[in-house]
Amino acid sequence: GMDLPQGLPGFIGTVDEVFSRVSASLKDGRKYICGSPDMTAADITFAALAYPLVLPEEKAAVFVSWDDELPEGFRTEVRRRRETPAGQFV
Repeated sequence: GMDLPQGLPGFIGTVDEVFSRVSASLKDGRKYICGSPDMTAADITFAALAYPLVLPEEKAAVFVSWDDELPEGFRTEVRRRRETPAGQFV
């Protein structure tokens, strides 16, 4: 299953830190993480790696969907990330 194992708190802390840093970069209204007028490798890489932690509705048919049977702990983490500027970016 997708239960959150006991060793995951350190991982969650690292993910929270990255989402906080990306969110801080985006809070000034910029469209892309690095503040450039065009998308960069940083934007694509962050979105690709963060995708499973946000489960964007636009791509529900591609990967695990919010509509799938997901453990409540995982749903809580996804919901929390979706609410951040970094999650909205993804």
